[in-house]
Amino acid sequence: MEEKKTFGKRVKVHLEKTDFFSVQDVVGDIVDDTRKKLNNTIGQGKQKYPGDFYLVIEQKVEILLDYVARSFIFHRLSCPTPHYDQTAFKYIKKDDRLEFLWSIPRKDTVRRVLHFPIGEDEKLVKTVYDFVDGSFYRKALELNGELDNRRFDDQLVKEIYG
Repeated sequence: MEEKKTFGKRVKVHLEKTDFFSVQDVVGDIVDDTRKKLNNTIGQGKQKYPGDFYLVIEQKVEILLDYVARSFIFHRLSCPTPHYDQTAFKYIKKDDRLEFLWSIPRKDTVRRVLHFPIGEDEKLVKTVYDFVDGSFYRKALELNGELDNRRFDDQLVKEIYG
């Protein structure tokens, strides 16, 4: 079995060859790695759940590793509660397809876009507003069958995401 190369090992091998990184090489490695993890996670979800399920990608910044960003990809039966640094999909098993739900940026990006939306990408601005106004939260409640069972409180959303 081939030994899995961690990000650190790939960096070390590359630095032994050269003093610089090609952005294309780094991005290519990240995209390939993420695609493999996503496909593996979908396969695991197909085996575990008899019907539809959700895929979540969360970004974490490793402060001890000079702010290296890492992605964590996992499956779950219920729709996740939206939060910062999160991308969510619904896997529709009968159609064998992914439905994109949302991709929420980092907290500092959300705050910047809220305060200074002029000049920002329109899709990013809409995503930030949908997150902050509770639209994604409502959607998660609806997908989980919880929206009808509880009163939606805008003040609660402000307290959670404010």
